[in-house]
Amino acid sequence: MCRERTIDDRNVDNTVDEENNELIQQIHNELNELLLTTINLQEESKRLENEAKNLIYENIQIQIEARLLKDKYYYRRRYSFLKRKKSFNFKQLKKQIIIQRKNFFKFERRLCAKYEQPLYNIISNSKNNFEQQQQQRQFRRIRSISTESID
Repeated sequence: MCRERTIDDRNVDNTVDEENNELIQQIHNELNELLLTTINLQEESKRLENEAKNLIYENIQIQIEARLLKDKYYYRRRYSFLKRKKSFNFKQLKKQIIIQRKNFFKFERRLCAKYEQPLYNIISNSKNNFEQQQQQRQFRRIRSISTESID
């Protein structure tokens, strides 16, 4: 009733499977490239974040040193006559200390408001604190890549 037909391999179309395999291979290669790019972007993001932290720390140190030098030279210029007289007016000295304290507190408040941290955290930049902050933020989402929904 039923006859068996022998299929000739020359007449069978195998190009569809080959095209599918090529497409799968191409998609696989593109996926690998995207993964490598993502890894490189994450490393670059981490490096830039560390550079930014270092620059902020250096900027803070420079601001503090500049403020201290300014206060030092202001005091020298204003009160150099006291050294020449060899006599001190303790009322003036007390008044000057109060003024310097107010100026420093004002400077401290501005610095803390600018960097949103207390002064002791800003000044103490030990490696332990820095390493702990890095461990807390090991994996962060990269914000530069657009997050469009795929429908």
